[in-house]
Amino acid sequence: MVTDSHKGYIGLKDYFHVALNHIEGEYVRGAFTSNKIENFWSIFKRGIIGIYHQVSVKHLHRYTTEFGYRYNNRENTGAEKFKLAVSKSAQKRLSYDTLTGKDANPLYKLNPNDPNIPTYVEKGYEHLEDIDPQNV
Repeated sequence: MVTDSHKGYIGLKDYFHVALNHIEGEYVRGAFTSNKIENFWSIFKRGIIGIYHQVSVKHLHRYTTEFGYRYNNRENTGAEKFKLAVSKSAQKRLSYDTLTGKDANPLYKLNPNDPNIPTYVEKGYEHLEDIDPQNV
């Protein structure tokens, strides 16, 4: 593992650790450098600020995966990127309900025509938006 000399990395066990001293201008030691990961995070942060403006923690792994793909394929042509993306997405589906978590919320699974299931109004909610999915 190659890092800067931040105190948070002191005491890492079970890793071969090379700490570069950025304070003294050391960014490369032989074959060891932290420039690539710093470049990735720089691109990622600019992408969040410039494209998405804000992200949710719930989907952070999706943003990092997207920018990892972009970074790892930055030298490919647009056609190569498109062909790779299409080939990776074959037979995979992410529904809107799964993306938004609605498929995990029992209120969204209710059949509105079933007379045995009380509606959200009968449960005391004025509007469907008033329901907190975390407390269902």
